[in-house]
Amino acid sequence: RLRKYNFITCPATLVSRKLFNQVGGFQPHLKYCMDYDLWIWLSQISEPLVLSTVLASFREHTQSLSTIEPLKVSDEAYAVRNHFTKSPYERL
Repeated sequence: RLRKYNFITCPATLVSRKLFNQVGGFQPHLKYCMDYDLWIWLSQISEPLVLSTVLASFREHTQSLSTIEPLKVSDEAYAVRNHFTKSPYERL
């Protein structure tokens, strides 16, 4: 499911330093989807612990990168997905 869409928001996401380092951290060449890339790497080595309590919220505003440059965000998310998918059918 994660390879199709980034449904994880950052504000209340915690990752242990050990796991973060194990997957190599954030990829410096990514500008918009470094978190999405990280979630996919982490999903390959660990199961998430999901809390049913709201810990934070994500505010969209006119100056956020994802609002200002939605096509660039979409293109980068597509590139991240393609990195992790082998079948062209999974990319759709």
